[in-house]
Amino acid sequence: MPSHPRARDRRTQQLLGRVIAFAKDPTLTRWIEQELSGQQLAVEVVNTVREMLDALIHRDPPHAQIVVVDFDAMTPAEVLELHGIRDAWFGAVIGVGTVTEELRTSLNVERVLDRSLRPGVLRTAVAAVGLDRATTKMTKLTR
Repeated sequence: MPSHPRARDRRTQQLLGRVIAFAKDPTLTRWIEQELSGQQLAVEVVNTVREMLDALIHRDPPHAQIVVVDFDAMTPAEVLELHGIRDAWFGAVIGVGTVTEELRTSLNVERVLDRSLRPGVLRTAVAAVGLDRATTKMTKLTR
């Protein structure tokens, strides 16, 4: 059973990863869901930053590896609250809308997409994160 009413339960196929999308605009929500449908991703759309933080930090694993954030829909207080994700979560942030260079740096936003909502743009950005790549084995450091 999905952990959230709007989460997609895709147990019949192997999931590559999980995505949480913060989107208040129904048009943007539909675009995100259409872009990521059929991509072997569990997609959850949330309407508040608190919901996003709870899903990324406080829920039991597995956690989302990617968040898609509509920065144009955020208040300054929500942007400040959003910085809490970097306390305990190290996944990829994909921004939609206007993102200042300072905000992009402070949140380590990997990609910024404009609001044109063109087909394939979000799908390409998510694919570039590389959820399908094998984990690279690190060499052991000697002391």
